[in-house]
Amino acid sequence: MSGKVARAGRLERSARSADATVEYGPLQTGDRRLLDELCGRVLDAPGRVLELRRWLERHPVAGLARRNVVARCGGRLVGAMTVVPIEVRGGGQSLKAAWQQDSAVDPEFRRRGIATGLMDAAAAGLDLVMVKGTSRAMAEARRAAGFVDVTPSDFLVRVLRPRGMPLPGFQAAGFLLSRLRSRTAVADDPEVRRDESLDERFDALDTGRTDQPVLAVRRSAALLQARYRELPGRDYRILTLAGHNRVRGAVVLRPPPRPGGVAWLVDLIRSQADSGVEDRLVGAAVREAHALEAGLLATFASDRRARKALARWGFLRTHRSPRFLVRTQNERAARLVGEFGFDVWHGDGDLEMSEEMEETQCKARG
Repeated sequence: MSGKVARAGRLERSARSADATVEYGPLQTGDRRLLDELCGRVLDAPGRVLELRRWLERHPVAGLARRNVVARCGGRLVGAMTVVPIEVRGGGQSLKAAWQQDSAVDPEFRRRGIATGLMDAAAAGLDLVMVKGTSRAMAEARRAAGFVDVTPSDFLVRVLRPRGMPLPGFQAAGFLLSRLRSRTAVADDPEVRRDESLDERFDALDTGRTDQPVLAVRRSAALLQARYRELPGRDYRILTLAGHNRVRGAVVLRPPPRPGGVAWLVDLIRSQADSGVEDRLVGAAVREAHALEAGLLATFASDRRARKALARWGFLRTHRSPRFLVRTQNERAARLVGEFGFDVWHGDGDLEMSEEMEETQCKARG
């Protein structure tokens, strides 16, 4: 089993707040300007968030399309939370789920339970709620509201070029291991090629994941195309493994911003029933990152089987987490989460889309 939750339990909540005068509901058409103003006041990087939101409004693809839940007090918009409805599948079953983003609460109305009220209102009618990339403060609030941490849940790095990078002793030893592996790695895989179409062949691949012994977000070819080929402000390299007239998988990389910088292994798309695919795609990602002159290749993966493949290619644990938390809303969801765990990558959720990761966030500490 992979991506296990540290603990799971039944928790059914209704929308509520410590302040009875606060009301929760969907964003109304006339509230758009007020929401933009609220985000501008409370978010660290509102420009990227607003750009992303406007683009997504023009591309209502299932799994990317979002809705907003807001808090009002006396006719004033005092809080908001963005929700991305998704389907999570595994073990032959399906869960109605959603990614939640961190709440934006007017500074004058903080410490009144509004963030928790937004969490509960946004979770109404769902089996499962997920969040990744939450702030430390919001993570604590979510744990108090019944969210639990998914483990393993830390960034991994493959050191490619250590020049100019201060390496702690354990990381230096890891680099030597990585160098040994890179020297003995097989040559370029002729069946792994740069192919960025992400066409309907990936729908068949996604359908085959339903019966996997791990929970994963459903991702159609339309979602993958919009996410990795059309998203503004992002440039990705897509390497596809194909054979026998079908797609067996693909790996998505974000090139480093400069030579010696950090490249990201953003996503690995495959069926776990097809053995050997993970190793081949991870190997292709390492070779591509070398060719792009990256200093580090970083990733996030919660699936234990995938993490073993990454370890075989010299990836090191960083013990730095994006804080991936979930909350089950009923007994069936709690049972599935407890039994199967998660297969989630850096590209799942909004973190990679909306933020620029600092290199210091993913350097291994041994």
